[in-house]
Amino acid sequence: MDNRKSLGISKLLHRLARFIVGVAITAVICFISINLAPGDPVKSAIDLDIYPVPFELGLSASYIRDEGMYYAHCVYPDTELPNIDSTIEAIVKDFEAAAYDEYLSSRQEGHTGKASFAMQCKTYSIANGFGVVLIDGTYTDSISESPKDYFRSLHVDLNNDRIIALPELYDLTREKSLLEIIERQALNYYPHIEISLNRRDFDSIAILTDGLSLAIERGKYLPASEGPISITVPYQVIGDLIIASPLTVEKRDYSYIDPNKKVIALTFDDGPSDHTLRLVDVLRRHNAKGSFFVLGSQIKNYHETLRKVDEAGYQVLGHSWSHRNLTQLSKDEIRQDSLLTSMAIYRATGRVPRYIRPPYGSYNDTVREACHDIGISLVNWNVDTEDWKSRNVDSIVAEVARSARDGCIVLFHDIYPTTVEAIEIIVPELVRQGYQLLTVDELLHHKHGEVVPGKLYFN
Repeated sequence: MDNRKSLGISKLLHRLARFIVGVAITAVICFISINLAPGDPVKSAIDLDIYPVPFELGLSASYIRDEGMYYAHCVYPDTELPNIDSTIEAIVKDFEAAAYDEYLSSRQEGHTGKASFAMQCKTYSIANGFGVVLIDGTYTDSISESPKDYFRSLHVDLNNDRIIALPELYDLTREKSLLEIIERQALNYYPHIEISLNRRDFDSIAILTDGLSLAIERGKYLPASEGPISITVPYQVIGDLIIASPLTVEKRDYSYIDPNKKVIALTFDDGPSDHTLRLVDVLRRHNAKGSFFVLGSQIKNYHETLRKVDEAGYQVLGHSWSHRNLTQLSKDEIRQDSLLTSMAIYRATGRVPRYIRPPYGSYNDTVREACHDIGISLVNWNVDTEDWKSRNVDSIVAEVARSARDGCIVLFHDIYPTTVEAIEIIVPELVRQGYQLLTVDELLHHKHGEVVPGKLYFN
């Protein structure tokens, strides 16, 4: 991911504004004229309501066709990976062309009403560069009894810029067994209909974190007025018929943490900076871990730094895009801020952060709800060194000596040279006292077990 283009904050904000306008137009199927040529692409920051993974695959592009009586607006991901992007764009344009043909056919039959095609994508980063793109289009005109649906799912290998083929996803030697399981599961949702699937339906099946997701267009099995069919099949029901399910992703093993020792997590806010790798060097010399809560706006200048932090085994986590107080933002603004920061971290490290530290430690119900919606947990602290205030080595060291306890999360900032000097004293002393210095993730799993999205942790 290091070869992707770094985007400046102004460009990102510009793209965000353009996208929000685009989504509003799509949602209401607006027929107003805009000053764009047909097919003219417009990039913007994309805010998809994604759960449980707080990340979408890149920015977005918009494809627009406006002919007065026919209007199409398609929003789809731009991952900046050429093979994946060209495949997605080709599907999008094929769907829009099919919708346009529907419109032309109705005109030839003498119908003069308006028609529209609206298409958006949902994208998911599942694990280790494995991503999913769900394409969802709807054609509407003034003569049809109901809209017409267009569905397609793509599974992508972000590390190697390729579309993942069906034999890599499913055990096709037992294709019939898998489809029969999905058909039986469908009876739990729609007991009054019988669904019959074949290999073509794999195009609308997605491998997500909670199971297989199948979308079936409206009117195929149910009256079109009831809308499209959506079915989720848990992995526990499917077993080993899926090769590339999230269940095959290796789970973290925390057994190396000594349950008889005290634990503590040192955390560093407001970076990355020129001091970040100095802190990492100190921690590494003493076999100690640390967690870095970084600002998204800073990352573009420190990709290599964060890559080294991640490779050394330390955590890179979110601290908002530009240190705005999240309690003063709407839920959508909080989600967008967090997603943009997560995207920047992912581009630098290849990992999606599962935690955020709200600036100033400020939170309210809206912040918690927004974090829950995108599947991330909040982490504050119970020891504040006030290194930002004193900028004095002795004061910082004294505060840790006075307040450190088993399970503590200690707040530092990695933008002051005095903090680095203090850490050179604090870390060996904590090790001498028998502490295990862990990442936030390690400490929380050690103390709490499963971490809950939207919940705030202090220790």
